[in-house]
Amino acid sequence: MHPSAKPKCPRCAGLGLDVIAVGPVLRAVPCVCVADPCVACRGSGFVAAGEGPLAPRKRCACQLVLARGRMFDTATLPGRYVKARLKDAPRDGGIEAHRAALRMFREWNNEPSRGLVLYGDVGRGKTHLVVALLRALVLTHGVSARFVEFTHLVADLKAGIERGNMNDILDPLGSVDVLAIDELGKGRTTGMTEFEGTILDEIVSRRYNAMKAIVATSNYAPPNDDKGESEADSRTGVRVGSLVDRVGERVYSRLVQTCDFVRVAGADQRQLLNPTLMR
Repeated sequence: MHPSAKPKCPRCAGLGLDVIAVGPVLRAVPCVCVADPCVACRGSGFVAAGEGPLAPRKRCACQLVLARGRMFDTATLPGRYVKARLKDAPRDGGIEAHRAALRMFREWNNEPSRGLVLYGDVGRGKTHLVVALLRALVLTHGVSARFVEFTHLVADLKAGIERGNMNDILDPLGSVDVLAIDELGKGRTTGMTEFEGTILDEIVSRRYNAMKAIVATSNYAPPNDDKGESEADSRTGVRVGSLVDRVGERVYSRLVQTCDFVRVAGADQRQLLNPTLMR
């Protein structure tokens, strides 16, 4: 908590950081409730670590808060979800998924942590919950994180190959404490391309070997789910299959070993939020 922040501030609840949307991503900025300069260090960034004029100095808590704000900015959370908070009650059928996210947050201890795969039909709030989880992990626990949408990542990596800096994109995805992969398994109706499969295998393998957590969302269910074998695509008539069909047995096996799988049920939240569809 920031020494100058108001504990009951409705924006930051005493943390000292507010989250806003800046273009396509979220950013952490000093909350309006924070006094400047800091009441503890008077702007020096250091406070006494003991009694007396010769006591050693240590970094002020305000500096820790600012450092977490910088970490949050590198997480690249999508700006649409500026209101996503883990403390908010889930809607409709997302109770089990919300409990799983809360459990991961509360049990985080900077040691090898189990990840989480949220799966279900479109519009069920999977991405909203993942953003809320990463927001809480970074700002409360100081966890380093990255959020990537899989197809956008593939496009960036293809461009990176042309520039000769693909590893500059891949390396951070293997080193952060938590990597969130949105739309896992998304691709052509018949499945991922060879390049997409290779990229996904590379990312998951790096994190598996480093014992780093993965959080993911997917519209495809695991094969042991009662909806694991989905219906045929309405446009092409092709059966799109289960998550293992989409990502391959090697990737799926490693996800099963390291992640909890939770179905996000309920109605399409986007339709519920559109009043014209409720008439």
